[in-house]
Amino acid sequence: WYPENWGGSSNRENKVFLHITGEMPQNLILAPINNKIMSAACVTGGEVSFRQTEMAILINLEKLKPNTESIIIELTPNFTAK
Repeated sequence: WYPENWGGSSNRENKVFLHITGEMPQNLILAPINNKIMSAACVTGGEVSFRQTEMAILINLEKLKPNTESIIIELTPNFTAK
């Protein structure tokens, strides 16, 4: 995903990392991808949940601390099955 108001993304090996550096929304809505996302975790601490549809990927950030300077969410897509 390209940089937006909330931050941006990077990838390494089979992981995608969302770097939330701007104002943290309660829900982060991302454009869909062809691969199924197997899991989502907050590397910087806290709990996230997600829902993936054909139209979007919704990451629920309600349980994270909003005063954290930078939040990193790790997504694990399944690159072998679509």
